Amino acid sequence: MGATKGACVPLHSIHYNFSISNLKAGANTMTKEVCMHFMEVEILCERGGMDSYGNMGWRFLASPENGKC
Repeated sequence: MGATKGACVPLHSIHYNFSISNLKAGANTMTKEVCMHFMEVEILCERGGMDSYGNMGWRFLASPENGKC
């Protein structure tokens, strides 16, 4: 499996953990538009979400958590 990139973003009394993981063994690419579209799908879920897209080789995660980063 490839690399995972992530960030913690504070929002009022909670924070969001965001990450994107490369599911392929080697290098993988995507456009900014594709990245934003699939991350938005997870962000719009009321409790956050995580989905893997094996055909593209990516996993997207948006997870709201209590407290600070």
